[in-house]
Parts: sequence; C-alpha cells; structure tokens
Amino acid sequence: MAIKIGMPNLGHTMESGRVVAWLVPVGGTVARGDLLAVVESDKVSIEVEAPAAGTLIAQMVPLDAEIAVGAAIAYLGTPGETLPEAATTAAATAPPADPGSRTAPSPEVVAAPGAAASRRVLASPLARRIAAQRGIDLRGLSGTGPDGLVVRADVERAAPMPARWRTVPLSPARRRIAERMTRAWREIPMVPLQRVVDVTALGAARGALPWTAVIARAAALALVAHPRLNAVLIGDEIRESVDVDLSIAVALPDDLAVPVIRAAQTKRANAIAGELAALVAAARAGRLPGDAQADGSFTLSNLGATGVDGFQPIVNPPQVAILGIGRVRPAGDRLETSLTLVFDHRALDGAAAARGLADIADLLASPDRILA
Repeated sequence: MAIKIGMPNLGHTMESGRVVAWLVPVGGTVARGDLLAVVESDKVSIEVEAPAAGTLIAQMVPLDAEIAVGAAIAYLGTPGETLPEAATTAAATAPPADPGSRTAPSPEVVAAPGAAASRRVLASPLARRIAAQRGIDLRGLSGTGPDGLVVRADVERAAPMPARWRTVPLSPARRRIAERMTRAWREIPMVPLQRVVDVTALGAARGALPWTAVIARAAALALVAHPRLNAVLIGDEIRESVDVDLSIAVALPDDLAVPVIRAAQTKRANAIAGELAALVAAARAGRLPGDAQADGSFTLSNLGATGVDGFQPIVNPPQVAILGIGRVRPAGDRLETSLTLVFDHRALDGAAAARGLADIADLLASPDRILA
C-alpha cells in the first residue's frame, strides 16, 4: 500500500508550505530516514525524511506551489504500484528512473504567464543561506553533494567577482520573516514596558551559566503565575499554554532561528543552558528540525552580547508577548540590565503585563530562587 508523504505542520498558524527542492526523483529508491525533499514554511526550511524504505512513485506537487498542511506532496511504494484513487488525478509521475541511479533532474520553477521558465538549483538550505549572504549565484556552482546537491563547502569555495555594490537577494526564509514582521508591526497594537533590574547577586551566583539561561529560568517561573502572557492569540481566541514553551531568538548569518525550550518551568537553569547550547549549534549548522521552532508560547530575545543597552523587540505572532534583554552593565558598585516586555494590547492590559514583568525582575534579584 502506497505511503502518503504529507506537507508537515510546523506551528500554530501554518496553513500551507511549499516544496523548494526534490532530493529524490520519481523512481528513486530510499531507505527509512533518507531525505526526500526540502520544504519551507513561512519561517524555516526543513528536510522531509522517508518514513519507510521504498520507491518514490509520485511527486504530487510542483516546486514553489503553496500546498495545504497535510496535503500529499509525494507517495512511497513499490515500482508499478497504483496510487490511492483520490490521488491519481493529481499525480505528477514521470517515467521511472533506473533503480540504480539516484541522479535527480533539476526541477523546473512554475513561471508566470508570458515569462520564461527558469531552472532551480538543487541546494541545501544552509548553502542557500550562505550564498545569499555572500552574493554568490548558485547557478554557477557545481554541487558535490548527493545527486549534485550544492552544499556549504561548494559555496565557500566560490569567490564572487569584486564590485562596488554587492547584491544580496533576500533568501526565502528572510523574505518570509520580513513579511511576518511587517504584518505584525502593522496589525498588532504593541505596548513596551521597560524596567532596569539589579542583577549584582545573580552575577556573583550564576558561575559559568549564560545570562540567557538564567533569565530564561526566571521568565519561565514567573510566567506560570501569568498565563495571559504565556499565550497565543488566534482569531478571536486567547489560548493560554499549560507549559511555558520558551522561544529563544538566535541570530544566524542573514537569518533568524527561534528554537523552543519545552516546558521550561520544569527545568533547572543548567538544563536550560545545555539544551539551548545544543539547539543553537544545530541552528548554526543548518540542521535544526522545523518542529524545534514550532508552537512556542513566549519569546526571549537577548542582544546583550552585542553591547545593546536595551531595545524594543517585535511580538512574534501568534504569541502575545516577547521579552527583550539588554547587556549586563556596571552601575557604580552594582550590575544591572534592562528588560523590555512588549505585549499585544488586544490580549491583555498594561497593569497585568506590568505585574508579570515585576515578577521576572523580582526573581532576577533573588538568585537563590532561580538557581536552586
């Protein structure tokens, strides 16, 4: 029986995604866990794995077409196997490839009426990100990865010609982030609340723990008592999360990842630090699973390491609040940091948000409560 490969669901508001690269041709054989395709949501690129061994008997969708979550993008089965009846009218099968060959053709991009069709380069998400950052045209590269896939090493070997201006096209992920942030800025009534916090005692007690980890621990504990801040707004419903699933903003070259620490209120600061370090390493290597960034309930963004004293972050919809963290700086004989809580005024009012910020500040001033 043919196995349906569906468009994965990567978050609260994801309704559709798109296939940006096929890594296996129709007729190609795969083992369980082999990569089939690269899929993009509105924020991330992920690689879709084969759930079982078999033959790719159909690719159901063209590249870059918006496909509803759950809809079939491909089917696995055995050579010559018939597709389910509901899928046969939409099947985009091609002549079976030589089973011993894994060479995939470069899929065509659907062109607008009157426009010439172009060819899309098969490249990993990390290679695309680095190429966009450095202004390298992927079409001029020869891929050394599986099936001619352009990988990071191929991009780093390329040397762009010097020029006065360097054109850096927006990557698909960067473009979608821009679209989401513009929409959030336009549609959400965001209110910032600022507070300077004395962290002298915490600085002495934290040892080698990163500031982000101990502040995340404080925020997680405080949010348990403030569920309206630990929530998402979808349509006309406010959905308060049972767990504090902390999204942590991580800067990447020309991109942003937001991995989630699940049930952070149940984890000690050192556990949060270890988990965050692993997630950051995966993000910077381009191997962060898409579901690792899905369904956060509250976001932390720490720019302290860049020397920023304080800033006003943008709420990450559908979440209703985000905490911006400035650098830890000396103030006489004290250490202090600046916290900026930005909240969606549709979901709660200023007094309720201020109480939540006050509880985070109180915890940061009491290291025994967050380092226990």
